[in-house]
Amino acid sequence: MFVSYTRSRFGSVAIVLLGLMAWGSETRATDESKLPETPWPYVALDVELVRKLGHWGYYEGGCAYGAFYALLTPLQDEVGSPYTGVPAHIMTFGRGGIVGEGDLCGALLGALAMINLVADTDHVPLAEALLAYYREAPLPTDTINKLAREGKLLVDNDFTGEDIKPTQAVSITCRHSRREWMRATGHSRRNPARAERCARITGDVAAKAAELLNQWANEINK
Repeated sequence: MFVSYTRSRFGSVAIVLLGLMAWGSETRATDESKLPETPWPYVALDVELVRKLGHWGYYEGGCAYGAFYALLTPLQDEVGSPYTGVPAHIMTFGRGGIVGEGDLCGALLGALAMINLVADTDHVPLAEALLAYYREAPLPTDTINKLAREGKLLVDNDFTGEDIKPTQAVSITCRHSRREWMRATGHSRRNPARAERCARITGDVAAKAAELLNQWANEINK
């Protein structure tokens, strides 16, 4: 199913993305040099594929890149343009709570950017639901821990087959989320398990965003 709506009255993340793309991308094809206004067409995504892509993407470019990449790549494959005119690397600035500052979790930043491009004027309730999920759900989920135990993630590292202890972030900031986990586990920030935790949370956040978008698309197409 395709979803298409009228132009948004809101700027927010979509305007930032479009401005960055217009400013810097020399690799786009000519027919994609002028990206359309939002909202962009959407097809339901495979939530578990998105989860795996988010985990993989974290190791390629950080949390914001990982979440954005996980949602963008299937849409590039299934829809094509305008998604094929978007370079995922524009989100690398969001890693570590925005250039390492520990502010808004980059996984949320990447996922919210895609929600805004797709859901347009409906993005606020979806964004609020995603933020609530991040604050309240014990993350990483057993779903992604199970994928790791079964060797089904796309990254093979020292933590393949091991669980990462889930904790509630309480806050949407990187620093508070990380602090709660370090208190619960006794690990330091430099412990390699911390990076794997962030990778799995990136996968979980991207998957939740896909789930929310799928539900939204299903409702408006009834």
